[in-house]
Amino acid sequence: MLRIHPLTLCFLQSSLSLFLRSHNKKVLYGSSNGVFSARYFFGKILSVDDLTTEHSYFLEKQRLRNQLVFGDGIVSGLSVAVGKEGSSQRVVLSPGLAIDPTGNEICVRDVIICALPPSG
Repeated sequence: MLRIHPLTLCFLQSSLSLFLRSHNKKVLYGSSNGVFSARYFFGKILSVDDLTTEHSYFLEKQRLRNQLVFGDGIVSGLSVAVGKEGSSQRVVLSPGLAIDPTGNEICVRDVIICALPPSG
C-alpha cells in the first residue's frame, strides 16, 4: 500500500487546485465515483453554484448508501390493496418507505386512495 505523507498530500491538492483554477475549472474534491463536494475555506464567498454542488454531493452520497445498504424495494409499509367502494373499484396505498433502483427514497406519509376507471 502506498503511503503519502499528509503534507505531501496537501501540496498535491494545492497544486491541483492551482492547475484547475488556471484552466477556469472548479476546485472540487470527491470520491472515486465522480461525486464531488465543494472545497470551503474561511472567508469564501458562497455562490448558488457552490450550494447546489454541495446539495448534489450529499444527495448522491445518500443514494449510493441506499443502494449499497438496502438495495431497491420496500423498506417498511407501502402495502397495496384493491377494494370496492359502491360499484367502483379503488386502489389503496398505505404509508411506508421504499428505495427505487437508483437509490432515491420514496416516502408515503398518508394513505392514498385512487379510484379505478370503470371496466367495460
